[in-house]
Amino acid sequence: MQDDRDILDLFHSVDAADGDAGCVLATVVDVVGSSYRRPGARLLVARDGRRAGSISGGCLENDLARRAWAVTAPGASVVAYDTRGGEEAPAASTPVGGGFNTGCEGLIRVLVERVQPGDAAGLLDGVRNRATGGSAAPEAVVFGGARGGLPLGARARPGDGSPLSRAVWPDGVGVSGGLWEAPWPVCLTPTHAGEAAIEVLVQPFHPRRTLWLFGDGDDARPVTELADAAGWRVRLRGRRPLHATARRFPAADDVACGTWPDLLRGFAPGPRDAVLLMTHDLHDDAAVLPAALRSNAFHVGLLGPKRRVGRLMQALHTAGALPDPALLDKLHTPVGLDLGGDGAFPVALSIVAGLQAAVHERPGTPLRERRGPIHPESPEPLAQPPLSHPEPHRARS
Repeated sequence: MQDDRDILDLFHSVDAADGDAGCVLATVVDVVGSSYRRPGARLLVARDGRRAGSISGGCLENDLARRAWAVTAPGASVVAYDTRGGEEAPAASTPVGGGFNTGCEGLIRVLVERVQPGDAAGLLDGVRNRATGGSAAPEAVVFGGARGGLPLGARARPGDGSPLSRAVWPDGVGVSGGLWEAPWPVCLTPTHAGEAAIEVLVQPFHPRRTLWLFGDGDDARPVTELADAAGWRVRLRGRRPLHATARRFPAADDVACGTWPDLLRGFAPGPRDAVLLMTHDLHDDAAVLPAALRSNAFHVGLLGPKRRVGRLMQALHTAGALPDPALLDKLHTPVGLDLGGDGAFPVALSIVAGLQAAVHERPGTPLRERRGPIHPESPEPLAQPPLSHPEPHRARS
């Protein structure tokens, strides 16, 4: 995600400029009620005031940046912010971070830790993994409870032999093929050393989804930029040497040019990936679409109006290359959401918004028409329970 890359860039710039400066890392670890950001959101604050990432929509960052160095002087600390206001947040119960009458109606706890100069791993491991697609192991971090000798900020991964790892993953339960099965960060209260309950945030690792984009026209450029900013790995494929270049598509993770048969030899999207055809040529679409539909991609988008799609299907039928009708369920054409507008950027916005809705299984309707909270009030059932005993201890929205 862009936040993770920004955090790494800021840390490396501080580390290179002043080896003694260091930074403060703030992580949202628990939310009761509503919050702009969910557990796992991070903010990095440099001593000179620069910052990267976010823990809210901007209402908490200034306060946290001001107090970051003081609250971490003795070590890691947890700062809480109450954004409910009114009678629901009496002054006597105002948490450490203070009351913020923003109307968001939530209580947010934030783990704040110093990041030492030269830190190549440690606190920034999770950030680096998401930014670069590194190790797939989930990460657990202690943020409260009796802790049983485990300090605030203690971290563990499945099977690392640490006491925390044994408490959170007693038998490696919940780890499948190196990936934790939780769809999002979850708060747990396992028992450590048989006696002390600890509060732990477990953050899953999900590799970046890949968008395979076929087409090298000017309208593909804003798609790569928006998709990259939204966290996708973009692999662009084109057949025009002067157009399909890394210089024209700097936001793409890789760009390849060649004939469609050559390019399709290395085409292997996974079940979390999507395919987008923006070739603006019926013959090119006909060369790629059958392979796209037969692939494991969960979403195949095709640019163009319905009448053009009809002509394409007729051409495939005539050539004996029409895909199995069952595969057409994942074909989205015209691709994108109905946002209106004209030009390359509005089209790109429509396409990437449609991808976002598909990933999260949302209808793409206005939020004011949504019944209930924006975020689920409690985690959906996991494909495989993360623990054999404790359950998530907070409902969040």
